[in-house]
Amino acid sequence: MGALHAHSLELLSADDCLSVFAQHALGARDFEGHPSLKEVAEKIVRKCNGLPLAAKTLGGLLRFNVDLHAWEDIVETSFYIGEGTSEKSISEYAGVDSRIDRGIIQGRSHGVDELH
Repeated sequence: MGALHAHSLELLSADDCLSVFAQHALGARDFEGHPSLKEVAEKIVRKCNGLPLAAKTLGGLLRFNVDLHAWEDIVETSFYIGEGTSEKSISEYAGVDSRIDRGIIQGRSHGVDELH
């Protein structure tokens, strides 16, 4: 068994973050099938601040839910992902336990409250 090496990841561009979000929310790379959701998705993605796990987590909360009001609820929810917010704190919020390095992810099934 070899040693684990940490890799520092760069923040995603707005377009890449939107693509990650779309993949997890809609199972698609873009909003061609749901153009009415694109504008609100862009607002959600701005809250992710380029963090891939934030885009994945928020997209996962909306997985295959194409109700515009549910998406707007995420935009209106008070939480902050910014300087000082780490991928670790997002994964703790999302219910990712310490076994993530073995690929075991346990997600919560409730809505967004606040990311620490």
